[in-house]
Amino acid sequence: MFDVILPCSGNSTRMKGINKTTFMLGDIPVAIRSAMAFDNIDGIEKIIFVTNNSAYDTIKEYAEKFLKTDFEIVFGGDTRQQSVDNGIAVSKAEYICIHDGARPFITADVIKRCLADAKKYGGAVVCVPCKDTIKIAGNGFVQTTPGRSSLYSAQTPQIFKADEFKKACLEAKNQNIVCTDDSSIAEWYGMKVAVTIGEYSNIKITTPEDIEFGKSILNIK
Repeated sequence: MFDVILPCSGNSTRMKGINKTTFMLGDIPVAIRSAMAFDNIDGIEKIIFVTNNSAYDTIKEYAEKFLKTDFEIVFGGDTRQQSVDNGIAVSKAEYICIHDGARPFITADVIKRCLADAKKYGGAVVCVPCKDTIKIAGNGFVQTTPGRSSLYSAQTPQIFKADEFKKACLEAKNQNIVCTDDSSIAEWYGMKVAVTIGEYSNIKITTPEDIEFGKSILNIK
């Protein structure tokens, strides 16, 4: 029914030389922990790692060791959007599930609810309500303060009906449209994208401080 695409080819510029997807979190690389969350979800067909030369061997070794699901490794592009396109190119599933390779604490419950929403509406993105008040600023001054009740922080997974999403990605590529996340492409193309409420613990490892936070989450779980 669905394939999981795990982008793992970023250059980790904010990690001070640490490769966030191959960093060992509890003796398992972060990207493999991210993948393992999908291993027992009904309907999964394949996990597609999109990586680079420096991470390839580590991901292959530990995927073979820990994953029950079939997996494939492809190489990424210069941007996340290009990397996702490379993963999509080898997927033949009915639904495409895109999940950050550096987001290892996603739970089966959230995955299942996001998948159910995507099957119902054609697309779904995991989000959490914003805790902070958001300011829109310009030239160093606050311009406006949008109502917090309608603001959400987007996470992953983001799941879409494959045929429509592939069309959206191709059209975005043809028109040189650059989006900040995968659901933005679907939204731009006119797809309906449901909000699946997620969990605040579903953090993305982005800075060295996140590693310590991640270790705390791992100890709690």
